[in-house]
Amino acid sequence: MVEVLNMNQSINADQIIDMHSHYWPEAMVTALKSGKTWHGWKLSRSQNGKPSVSRGNRTAPFEFDPYAGDLGLRRSKRLELEKITTELLMFHLSYGDMNLIPLMQRRCAGT
Repeated sequence: MVEVLNMNQSINADQIIDMHSHYWPEAMVTALKSGKTWHGWKLSRSQNGKPSVSRGNRTAPFEFDPYAGDLGLRRSKRLELEKITTELLMFHLSYGDMNLIPLMQRRCAGT
């Protein structure tokens, strides 16, 4: 059985899986946090004032993950704050970013 939860609900389960977990390359996070752009992406604010990323006139509809550059810290924070036990990786690339796929594949493989 699959149950969809929102962040305001109390969670009592052995395993909570994020089925759409966004991957943030370490180089991207480092660049954005230092005020630089990364392949056209920059740190910005969403309509509700939360940190987000944008490229050109497009702003991502999700918040910038402050723990994104450190996967170990991100994992522990997601478990602590959101009770997420497992994340399924989601690459968020636009058609203009297709040249980044080999880079991300190498990064995930540790090469």
